[in-house]
Amino acid sequence: MFDITRDLLGMFILPEHIPNSITDLLKLDVTDRNIQKLDRDLGVGKYAFTDLNKARLDKRCKYWTAKLYTDLRTGFIMAAKKMLSPPLGNITLRRPAALDPNWPITVRPQHL
Repeated sequence: MFDITRDLLGMFILPEHIPNSITDLLKLDVTDRNIQKLDRDLGVGKYAFTDLNKARLDKRCKYWTAKLYTDLRTGFIMAAKKMLSPPLGNITLRRPAALDPNWPITVRPQHL
């Protein structure tokens, strides 16, 4: 879950502002625009990236691309808030061995 959360944050947060520990990750203010990427750098997928950047630069498309990026950013923030809420902060859910005592020690993630 930690890795998935970091991957999601990487879609809209600047890499240098994504913490490497769960404790710091839970304190992150994902609504702070100072740590967020610019519209042109938001994660949109490799197939949409080029076309969206072309449309963003075209004055005729400015209205719908601006709305799209605003809605995309809002969606990323909402998803991040959900992921940073109790499930990630719950120590029992973060430890697979608590759910399955037979979980091999070698498989346990190192950052837990």
